[in-house]
Amino acid sequence: MDLKIEPVSQETLSDVLDLFGQYQIFYKTEPNPEKNEKFLNMLLNSPHEGIQFVALEDGKALGFVTLYYTFSSVTAMRMGLLNDLYTIPESRGKGVGRALMNHCAEFLKSKGYGKMFWNTATDNHTAQKLYDTFPASKATWLQYTILLD
Repeated sequence: MDLKIEPVSQETLSDVLDLFGQYQIFYKTEPNPEKNEKFLNMLLNSPHEGIQFVALEDGKALGFVTLYYTFSSVTAMRMGLLNDLYTIPESRGKGVGRALMNHCAEFLKSKGYGKMFWNTATDNHTAQKLYDTFPASKATWLQYTILLD
């Protein structure tokens, strides 16, 4: 597999928008193409907020990952939140997700970040099989969510 990972750009945005919609469907959310395009363009235009990477093979988008930048007061360091990781079904189990995660870890390390963390649904066992192969620890924190819009 000749996989190329690069930051999402205006040239690859339409491919990532399609994958982003598939990702939302996977998590049982109805995609809103206009809202998604506005959101992903915000990331392109605000690189201090985060970054998206796309995995390409022969020009075909096989997956994407999104990193958001945040901080930890407990550890007094900058951290990267790997919030989205998605690969097309036919690419799963072929190293695309692992390559995207490794790319993110190296990217954050090169920028001086001290930690990368991520969340997944408790029933997403496929993703957990991948995540369990990394030298990561599972958190004991509970996450609470309030919708504001």
